[in-house]
Amino acid sequence: MDRWRGSGKYKDDLCQGIGSPMSRVAIFERAMQRGALSVYAEDRNKAYSLSAAGKAFVSQLHKKTFDPDLPFRINDWLNRGDYDAMSRYIRTVFGRQIRFQRNLGN
Repeated sequence: MDRWRGSGKYKDDLCQGIGSPMSRVAIFERAMQRGALSVYAEDRNKAYSLSAAGKAFVSQLHKKTFDPDLPFRINDWLNRGDYDAMSRYIRTVFGRQIRFQRNLGN
């Protein structure tokens, strides 16, 4: 999550982490509380992976929902004040997901 590079479309000097160091802890803790992550400890090191529940959740997401460049897009939209692009993106992603969910029968 630190120095996220996305798909590589954006310049390296724009690399940034996902969330702040403080929020990353909360993200992991909440994912653990919800059963989405499994943790494996070797000595003092921990490794995280998706649990069965986490994999089930991900399987219900449209494949285009994962956007490795989203942090860069948000930064670009904010710098340009492009609120129309933000609205379009939200409508597109959530509309696609709703249609996908309907096809799954959920």
